[in-house]
Amino acid sequence: MYVYDGILALFASLSYENNQQSYDRLRHITNTCAQIGSNVNENDLVKEFFTLEDIDDELRSNIFEQIKLIVQDIFTGLHNEITIFQPLKNAFEIYGFDFLIDENNQVYFLEANAYPDFKQTGNTLSILIKELFQNVVQQIILPYFHVEQTQTQFIQRQLHLVYDKQKTI
Repeated sequence: MYVYDGILALFASLSYENNQQSYDRLRHITNTCAQIGSNVNENDLVKEFFTLEDIDDELRSNIFEQIKLIVQDIFTGLHNEITIFQPLKNAFEIYGFDFLIDENNQVYFLEANAYPDFKQTGNTLSILIKELFQNVVQQIILPYFHVEQTQTQFIQRQLHLVYDKQKTI
């Protein structure tokens, strides 16, 4: 299992207010499909995590390490659960994992999606998807067929191995 560091940070179009008097779903939902008609620029709702300006490199790194450990724990727990998790043999599958980060920068796992919605990246961040698939080819597919990797262009974002069923990391 690999975690891709081209992570998206999704934001609600309205700030959260702990006020029972005024409920507005746009304060609670970061799904870009739910934000349609919110009169907010798409670029304000979806940003690349590692380019966020409000947090420093050490905090970004800490959050990413938490994400990798959570994914590792999930798949370690699923190791012998063939009735729950049934990966396709000789295939590479891509999952979308959703996390929540609280005010203390603690990361919580929300859900995993077997069919991630690549449209959430929008046009501006579409390079993240391109590099994801470039990484899959370079790091997973070519070595599987014993083909020498060719780095024809610079790939900024990378896959990080977090779990290998054959080995203990």
